Amino acid sequence: MLALFLTTIALTTGLSYRKQKEANASDPFRFPLVEVLAASAGFLVWALSLPSTPLRDFCGYTPSSWGPFILLAGTITIATTVYIAGKTVTWKKMLTDSGNVV
Repeated sequence: MLALFLTTIALTTGLSYRKQKEANASDPFRFPLVEVLAASAGFLVWALSLPSTPLRDFCGYTPSSWGPFILLAGTITIATTVYIAGKTVTWKKMLTDSGNVV
């Protein structure tokens, strides 16, 4: 789990670097702190909601009861925090070479 967590951080940072350089090659790289924290939190929420979570050692924890709650609470928390930080997702229609909208 730790290796996947670190991979998530590395991928988020690397992909942000690449996207920033494609958009503005002359601007200095700004570390994507909010994006890295959101990706890391998303990974942890997912990992803790799995049936084989380390939380199953706690008294009264059942994955079938608490897993959906962890996913819902984590999703709401992450989405709200990212919104407050001013980060938004914009969906743009893009045309492929064949003229189809993706």
